[in-house]
Amino acid sequence: ANQRDTQVAFQAAEAALRSGESALSSASAGPFDNTGGMFDVATNATITDFVAYATDSSTTWNDSDSVVYAGTLNPAPSTLPRYFIVQTTQTSQATGSSLAADQPLTSVPIYEIFARGVGLSGKSVVVLETTYERSD
Repeated sequence: ANQRDTQVAFQAAEAALRSGESALSSASAGPFDNTGGMFDVATNATITDFVAYATDSSTTWNDSDSVVYAGTLNPAPSTLPRYFIVQTTQTSQATGSSLAADQPLTSVPIYEIFARGVGLSGKSVVVLETTYERSD
């Protein structure tokens, strides 16, 4: 029963993670104004360590700090999974950019997505994180 509970929590967190990636791939990702699950490292003065924030048992994971997964899961976890996205200050060179010395480098932003899933009983919790490069 414990393994199944953890498995459901993992699957729920994975679904929320993919939902966050999907939100970033859409044309209108953001705004990253530190509300509603859209954070910006450069302007957020409250949270300095998002890994610690995501795994802290006192983090609420509510509408003010995360986005609820809108899909259907079977079996349904005791609580719907949620995610939040962090726009980092890091960038990556865009795929296909010229490496010529006389050409400017094109960079794309790097994001971190954190997702939380809960199992059938509500006792198993899984938090996942991924890094996402968005090409505009």
